[in-house]
Amino acid sequence: MASSSTPLAAEVEKFVVGYGIEEGVTHGPLVSEAGQKKVEDHVNESVEKGVKVLPMETDETFGPLAALFKSTSEEDVLELTNDSDVGLAGYIFSRDYARCWPVAEALQVGMVGINCPILPQNCVPFGGVKESGFGRGAHYGRFPSTHQPSLCISPSVTFKRSLA
Repeated sequence: MASSSTPLAAEVEKFVVGYGIEEGVTHGPLVSEAGQKKVEDHVNESVEKGVKVLPMETDETFGPLAALFKSTSEEDVLELTNDSDVGLAGYIFSRDYARCWPVAEALQVGMVGINCPILPQNCVPFGGVKESGFGRGAHYGRFPSTHQPSLCISPSVTFKRSLA
């Protein structure tokens, strides 16, 4: 796991937290003291439990917290991810687009990013599934009984399969 977490840790070290419109700031503060406490509680509880059972597996943190899980296959990832009461977004990072697509289709989340973050846009549905949301943003909110997932794919990904 160390080889996977080292690049992430190196990027996190570059974060500059502060007032969001100041030059050089990369990350603004959390929305409230309660939000900050929740992030701290999730980290502390994870450390106390020896990182065997992570609170962020079952409770959305809504803060700058990345949980890394070791798996042996896409099936393991899907089982771990989909066996949750929450499902706002999922992110897939890979050099092999052909492996990303079936995972993106099988994730039980409202939004999926492949090699990129999910950025809310007025023209695409925004929201989660399960306990992560009620309805969708944009004009998709008019169809409450349907599920319209959002998929964001980095332009640097080489397409090996038609999106049709």
